[in-house]
Amino acid sequence: MRPALGDHLGAGVIGSYLGERGYKRLMSPEAVAAASVFAAAAPRLGQVLQTCLGGRELNEKVFGRDVTVAAGLDASTVVPFLRDGPFQPA
Repeated sequence: MRPALGDHLGAGVIGSYLGERGYKRLMSPEAVAAASVFAAAAPRLGQVLQTCLGGRELNEKVFGRDVTVAAGLDASTVVPFLRDGPFQPA
C-alpha cells in the first residue's frame, strides 16, 4: 500500500481553487496540505504525474495517454457523469 500522489494532487487542485476564493479558513488541514502539494507540483505537473509510481505503472500498462490527459488543467468544458456504466457528459 502506498499513498497515491495523483489522487492527492487531484484533491489539491480543488483545495487550491477553494483557497484562492477565500475558503481556506474553512478547509481541513488535509485539504490545505493537498493544496500546498499541488502548488509545489503545478509548474511541472505533467512530469510529476508521469514519473510518480502510479504514473509509471499506468505507462507500463499502455495508459500513458490517460496520465497526460489528467495533467491538463482547465482543458475540458465538459464534466463527466457516471451513469449506468460509462461516463457521459453532464
